[in-house]
Amino acid sequence: MSALLNSVELLLCTAGTADANAAARSAGVPNALSPAAVGDVTGANDAGGLGPAAAVLLFIANLVGYGFGPLFIGFVSDLFFVSGAAELGVAAEELARNQCHPRAIGGLSENLQNVCGAVYSQSLQSAMVIMTTLYAASSLFFLLTWRRLGKDMVDRN
Repeated sequence: MSALLNSVELLLCTAGTADANAAARSAGVPNALSPAAVGDVTGANDAGGLGPAAAVLLFIANLVGYGFGPLFIGFVSDLFFVSGAAELGVAAEELARNQCHPRAIGGLSENLQNVCGAVYSQSLQSAMVIMTTLYAASSLFFLLTWRRLGKDMVDRN
């Protein structure tokens, strides 16, 4: 349980150590999620503790990234679709996103087909731009904390 909590702490704080990340730092690249950094932060450097700690960290990172990333993009895209259709005078009850799919659009009136053409791809594009902006902001914050990483880490030797 302790390894799990320490792995979650590592994931949230993106902490690493100077020893574990010496090669990455010399190359100018922070590498806080490497297995060596997981072992240093969790204190599980022996063969029996490092594997499970790194596995839990990667499981949580993948669960969050692959689990919530597409859901977030879909949710934001649906919000933009509804608001874009409303701007063009179409109520949410009158037109659903799945009706604008290329296989289903033929059953709509010409007015609704025009709305679909204007809003369908634009809503997904806007959602992807927002997600890219969030990734850029996350990278910026990571780089800002990385500058202080050497001062904040405690020597564990």
